[in-house]
Amino acid sequence: MKRSPHFVIRYGLLLTMLILFGGILLILDRFEIRQRAAIDLIRCNGQCVAYIPRSNGKSVAPGDTLLLHRGSREQAFVVERTAQEPSYVVARLHPAGESAKAAQFLGPDSKTTVYLYTHSVKLRDLVFKKL
Repeated sequence: MKRSPHFVIRYGLLLTMLILFGGILLILDRFEIRQRAAIDLIRCNGQCVAYIPRSNGKSVAPGDTLLLHRGSREQAFVVERTAQEPSYVVARLHPAGESAKAAQFLGPDSKTTVYLYTHSVKLRDLVFKKL
């Protein structure tokens, strides 16, 4: 029995589209995007004060270790104490490790904006929330 080109084109295209759609769904289900919050970090006398926005949902308690990112560099800081403000959590931090490495991380300025990764969001949630 001879197959016509019309049959192959019609169902071959449908099969190709289904495979592509399945691949897109697989990618959306497997990948996650990390959400980050901008934190203002102020250096004073070897310690730092971090202003962490309350809106990001990240809770901070004394004794916690925060891994802060600035560009391609990262540095761990330990929370000494916290204070609550209406829109910020103010945390006093000290470096978890060498102070020289922390000074290099912060740079010459006394105020720096760094990032704290708060949580991950599935790519499918982001896409389907927009639809």
